[in-house]
Amino acid sequence: TKVEGTFGASDYAVAVSYGHRFHGGWDGGITGKFIRQKIDDVTGASAAADLGVLYHPEGRRWTVGGAIQNIGPNLKFVSNGFPLPLTARVGAAYRLPRPNLLVALEVDQPLRNYAVISAGAEWAVLNWFHPRAGYRYKWFGNDLGALSGLTAGAGFLYRGASLDYVFQPFGDLGSAHRLSLSLRFGNSL
Repeated sequence: TKVEGTFGASDYAVAVSYGHRFHGGWDGGITGKFIRQKIDDVTGASAAADLGVLYHPEGRRWTVGGAIQNIGPNLKFVSNGFPLPLTARVGAAYRLPRPNLLVALEVDQPLRNYAVISAGAEWAVLNWFHPRAGYRYKWFGNDLGALSGLTAGAGFLYRGASLDYVFQPFGDLGSAHRLSLSLRFGNSL
């Protein structure tokens, strides 16, 4: 086949977060982030914020939480602005003491799209190694096929740092590999 040209796309976000533990099992947090996307030779950027709360009563194995993500102005490409994917999320998690397994369920409602239901599990095999797997289902079906909802990965923990890896298939578009590094300072939640 004849190749007529090439096309590239990339995006990244740099975020800074702050969390605070309140009384009675309540936690709250805010994240400020800078987002940049590049499609071929056109670049767009924006700033955004996320707000979240978490409730985990002392002595219980369950946690519930909620968040609003991507609060901010449009992502601007040249002279056109595109709204950020404003999303409301609610979720719950339960930790099974044996075999030290965390199971979670989450419902996301994007402002301009169908709801998404996600379920997953994380197994704390060792204090520093946590393999994970999950499935994400978009209401009325996943756009890129049933396997595109599958995710698998692992977290590696060391003192106040965590390195997380995620693999996700995207049907005909190939697969995505995501790597993130988190550093915690001060008293961790």
